[in-house]
Amino acid sequence: MLCIVERIAMPTRGVNPSAANGKLPPRTRSATGCRVYIHPMVKFISLLFAVFYARFFLLFCVRIQSTFPTMSGYGLPISQEVAKELAENARKIAAPGKGILAADESTGTIKKRFDSIGVENTEANRAFYRDLLFSTKGLGQYISGAILFEETLYQKSPSGVPMVDLLKAEGIIPGIKVDKGLETLPLTDDEKATMGLDGLSERCKKYYEAGA
Repeated sequence: MLCIVERIAMPTRGVNPSAANGKLPPRTRSATGCRVYIHPMVKFISLLFAVFYARFFLLFCVRIQSTFPTMSGYGLPISQEVAKELAENARKIAAPGKGILAADESTGTIKKRFDSIGVENTEANRAFYRDLLFSTKGLGQYISGAILFEETLYQKSPSGVPMVDLLKAEGIIPGIKVDKGLETLPLTDDEKATMGLDGLSERCKKYYEAGA
């Protein structure tokens, strides 16, 4: 941007510096005692850029609207029925006085916890542990949603009840962890990246059908 900076000479004797500075409007005087002048042509060019980008944004919004004619009042490219379900789930999850239970421990993570108490990391023991959590009476008074591991979503309790049904019986919304863990990026200093974007859409459909 083209600016002209004019330094104001400040005498050191016989003049009150504050009075001298007072001659310049605050909006044109910088903290260093300089007055910044913006050329009118620069202002005009800036206005043209603003109009151009505003027009581009409006055209983009119109194109999105035409691409997804089923957009509901929620501003999402989804059907009205799905949008209402999402809004209702969000309202329930954000209920006052309730929190979210993070029960999405992977098989490796839960092994560390079992090892600390001398319990073998088997599927039966993992199911018993999760049943102990989810079948707690009155759990829904304090928990609005639960994040599950993929194994848990399809798992049943020792009594044969699906884990998601135990949660729903308490009014708890089951969710699921969708990433596939971390992998080291090649040609880096041991930097990690989250895996799981490949096939995410298909997996989410299956998770939804399973109750998540």
